[in-house]
This record gives sequence, C-alpha cells and structure tokens, in this order.
Amino acid sequence: MSLLDTKIRRVKAQRSCINHAVALTRSMSGPILELGLGNGRTYDHLRKLLTSHSLEREIFVFEREVAAHPDCIPDNDHLFLGGFDETLDVARVRLGPIAVLAHADFGSVDKKADAASSCLLARALPGLLAPGAIVASDQDIPFAEAERLPLPPDVESGRYFLWQLPQAMQIETPADTAVVPETSRVDSFIRRMEAQRSCLNLAAEFVDSLDGPILELGLGNARTYDHLRGLFPGREFFVFDQRLRPLPSGVLDRKHLILGDIRDTLPAAVRRFGHRVILVHSDMGSGQKGPNTRLAAFIASQLPNLMQPCGLVVADQNVMFEHSTRMPLPDDVEPGRYFMYRAG
Repeated sequence: MSLLDTKIRRVKAQRSCINHAVALTRSMSGPILELGLGNGRTYDHLRKLLTSHSLEREIFVFEREVAAHPDCIPDNDHLFLGGFDETLDVARVRLGPIAVLAHADFGSVDKKADAASSCLLARALPGLLAPGAIVASDQDIPFAEAERLPLPPDVESGRYFLWQLPQAMQIETPADTAVVPETSRVDSFIRRMEAQRSCLNLAAEFVDSLDGPILELGLGNARTYDHLRGLFPGREFFVFDQRLRPLPSGVLDRKHLILGDIRDTLPAAVRRFGHRVILVHSDMGSGQKGPNTRLAAFIASQLPNLMQPCGLVVADQNVMFEHSTRMPLPDDVEPGRYFMYRAG
C-alpha cells in the first residue's frame, strides 16, 4: 500500500468518525473543539456538517501556527494560538467543561512528540468536556476515564479512535448517523486524491513499455511519489519541490531531489533530460486561481522539450501543451478534477 492509498483511507476514516461523532452528540448542547487546524479541511467539514444537522454550535480551534486556507480560519474569539500545553489551560479558565465534542488531529512524523501530545491531552482535555462528550482523534489518547467506542463499519481498527467520557445519561446512537453534509474540503480532498490515484494507475499502463525518467513536480508529503514508486519499480525518478519537508525515513534519496523555484529548476531539467521523459506528474496547484493559471502556463511551455513521443503528463491543473492530445480520464474521475495528456 502506497502513502497515497494510506492517506485516502485515513481521510475517509476521519470523515466517517467525525460524521458519527456529530450524530452521537446531536441531542447535547455545547461547543466543539478542533485540536489542530492544519489546512482547515476538517474545520470546514464540521461547519457544513453542523448546518446539515441544523445545529447552532460554536467551534473553538487550537493551533500552534495558522497555515489554513483563508476561508477556513476562525475569528480571533474562536482561535487559541500556541502549543497545547499553553492553550488548553487558558481554554479551561475561559470556557470550562462545556464542549460536547473534541476532534484532535495532530499526528506527525515525530512519534515521540505525538506520544507526548497524546499524554498531555489525556490529562488536560477532560477539563474542557461536558459529561458524555465524544472525542475523535487520529492518535490513541490514553484517557484515564473514557469508554472506547466502536468505530463506524467502514473504518479499520487503529485507523482512527473514538471515546466517550463518563456521563449522567446514556446517549443513544441515532439511526441516521450517515447524514451527508454539503460538500466540504474533506470531501473534495478525498475525491481529488482518488482521482489522482486513478489517473496515475492508468498512466502507468500506457507508458510501461517506454524507457526514460519520470518527473514528479511537487513532492509535498511524498504520497504520490511513493505511489509512483510502487507502479514503476526500478525506474528512475526525479522530484522537484521548493523545499524539503519532513518525510518518513527512506522515502527519498537526495540524489534525485531537485530543490528550488520550479521556474528555475524546470528549464534546467529541459537541458538535462531533453526529450527523454516518459511521464510527468504535476501537483503544484494552490487555492489561488491567478497564480495557478500562471504556473500551469509556465509548466505547459516547458513540456514540449521534456517529453518523448507518446509520453504522458498527469496534472492537477490544465497544462495542455504544444503537440499534445488530451486523453480520456478514468471512468471514476469527474471532468476537470484531473488532467491527462499524451505528447505528440
């Protein structure tokens, strides 16, 4: 299983557990705590889920440093900035034990730091939660007093975690826990990753007989790079990114990592690889339409001098280039969600 497959399963599990947790607390009154804002996907999903359930609840967000999409940043009254060791104490004084649901998403590549955060939350989080509150987390938190709840049927054991704090009254599990909200950023992210995986799988079939290097434009968390390695064992990959982020050990050797601005590194790659590249995967889009359009146009301008005849380009943006043909997408990919081109 590649990192891309793992990420898809994890985000689907996350969505299922959040949907279930909101449904379980529907009859309760109190706010929600979001521990770890990240890029704001689950925060956005919670907002839309509450709307679908006709619930008027405040969401208080805890984050060390905000780096979310502009549409997914809470106002200052609902944002606690800093480490959990600082902000949870402040929140206990300000809010008290009133939250009915807490969602924690703080896992990283640093397992020791994750374990320390889990122990901290086990001690501090109950002081913010009402009796019977539900906790959903990507990490196994060692609560002293909390009942571990069964996961939704589509979530594998250990993929996500659910607990309920001691309560005065038993909360009945509603029959309609699978209420589907208006499309959230979590939903969009899942569909995008599944489309990405389907397109890469199809591309592997088309270029398997070709000989030449493969370029990954945009390393990110190395999910698609890891997936491509599984599709093309023994092939040579070159990966481009602005900077190197923390990655699991052994994922990438520095010999094949090209760091810097793509406007500098891609023209250098043209000089280096010529017309020998068999596959380019470009995943460099952001939430900004203008910069996306300009970047896509630049990448498209370089592709004719990189690709060998019949080579493929798979991209998250429209990078139609000279002498290329747009290819049909896999059946499970909506038009416009991903793009595939064959070089002439």
